[in-house]
Amino acid sequence: MKIKMRTAIHNFTLINILLIVFIIALSNYIFFSSTNFKINYSHSAKAKEQISVETPSTSDLPSLSDFLIIGELNLFHPERKIPIEKKEEKPLPKPEFVLYGTLISENLSLAYLEDLKEPYSTPGRGKRQITLRQGDTLSGFTLKEIETDKVVMVRGEERIVIDLAESRKKYKGPASTSSTQTQPSTSTQPTTQPAKIEKQPTRPASRKQIDQDVFDFFERRKQQ
Repeated sequence: MKIKMRTAIHNFTLINILLIVFIIALSNYIFFSSTNFKINYSHSAKAKEQISVETPSTSDLPSLSDFLIIGELNLFHPERKIPIEKKEEKPLPKPEFVLYGTLISENLSLAYLEDLKEPYSTPGRGKRQITLRQGDTLSGFTLKEIETDKVVMVRGEERIVIDLAESRKKYKGPASTSSTQTQPSTSTQPTTQPAKIEKQPTRPASRKQIDQDVFDFFERRKQQ
């Protein structure tokens, strides 16, 4: 065993030592060259990114007026109020107008109208027509125009033309029909001569009878 060790030491010559040194130097060169390449590559990438980034122009920057809405709509303001929800307005019902006639003069123009859906009545006279001048309102509509045979009612953009002939077809006769007087019917009965009645002495009427006659008189006047 000792003999083999001695022969191996003798065979370890200068050439082998130089070969080992060359291998170590070559490995160190390869290692350090690879690390330097990575470092240089990373620096070049950053430089390219810096070059590629464009500086923003002043025109792209937001102005101060764009930030004013933040102060106006401050959610944490102590006087902030909850917005009121707007309810959807139901469409107004469309009236049913009837034109009974018009009166046009130099200084005055009148129209006699009635809304059949909302009739106008007074105690003792029943339903009555309404006299309107130009500019007056009825059932939410304003009387815009008055002509001899028609009128125009307006509510916003809504426009209704009421014709006199068409109104007569809807409703015959004026609304105040209760004002027409009717003659009482007289029944013809055979005339008979009254029998002779003996006259009796008249007695003065009592106070109770006089009060009753006065009351009956006023009752008859009311009925007329």
